[in-house]
Amino acid sequence: MRFQKNLLFAGLLITLMSCEKQTKTTKQATKPKYKGLSGTWIHHDSFGFSLIEIRDTDSVTFYGFTDRQKLRKPRPEEKRYWFYKSKAKMGYWRSNSIWISTDKFRFDYRINGDTLIEYDKMGDQGKFVKVYSEK
Repeated sequence: MRFQKNLLFAGLLITLMSCEKQTKTTKQATKPKYKGLSGTWIHHDSFGFSLIEIRDTDSVTFYGFTDRQKLRKPRPEEKRYWFYKSKAKMGYWRSNSIWISTDKFRFDYRINGDTLIEYDKMGDQGKFVKVYSEK
């Protein structure tokens, strides 16, 4: 009798562990991976730069730096340099487009190989090129 109870308990434990493993596998399978987009993307011009770090859809960081004096004459209440850093999220808009949403801004990009082309209703706004670090 005791052997049967131990055997039943062991079977139940194995079944629960199997179900937990299947649940984790299912959750991982439903969360899309953007392997080609993972990495660092940068846009640079004479006014400053913007940088996007993509690790996963829920783990994106956006950085922006502008020298307002080069862009325009700063107002007296503004500092010359503007720096912005924000956690962000991303997702697919279409099969070749993504959106990135920070805590203040939302950006749309078309994917063209190793380039993200930022666009809005006025047209193309800039290009972010994927940069690779030496290892």
